[in-house]
Amino acid sequence: MHRCHASQNEKALETHCMAWLERFRIQHVANKRIRTFSKGMTQRVALAHALACQPEFLILDEPLSGLDPIGRQEVVVILDEFRASGKTLFFSSHVLNDVERLADRFVFIDKGIIQAVCSTSEVLTECESGYIVTVEGGAGIDGFEKISSRLWQKEVKECDLPLLIDDISRNKNSTRNDN
Repeated sequence: MHRCHASQNEKALETHCMAWLERFRIQHVANKRIRTFSKGMTQRVALAHALACQPEFLILDEPLSGLDPIGRQEVVVILDEFRASGKTLFFSSHVLNDVERLADRFVFIDKGIIQAVCSTSEVLTECESGYIVTVEGGAGIDGFEKISSRLWQKEVKECDLPLLIDDISRNKNSTRNDN
């Protein structure tokens, strides 16, 4: 049906399909009914079927859901090999760590509307952990917001934290020297 090269010969087709079941480490269930499988096993069967058809473009919905940690890692390797072979993998996931491991680009969709399209590195830079820095003092520091009579606050990305600490130290020292 998918015009797979192995479909010309029934024995070759069986060998081809078994190779995919072996790749997903599920060859032992080749002759069992799918409805008896766990969610993770069913997921592996579906992925083996999809890849056995040798598609150029693969669309998957939550391909790693239901898999145990080892299964997730194995499937990520298989999907990464598919992608690395020059084929296109388009998938949805709510687990950003999974997307980060497999994707070249992210598309964020909210209520059916594309909100952003960006590269993995852009997302990681944007999502870089940050800190809320609170400084006590009578006078403010540029970029800080006054939150009480003597407290000032600013949100800072982790990579900018050392430079900010230096700035705060210099400001405190210059304030002391001016008095």
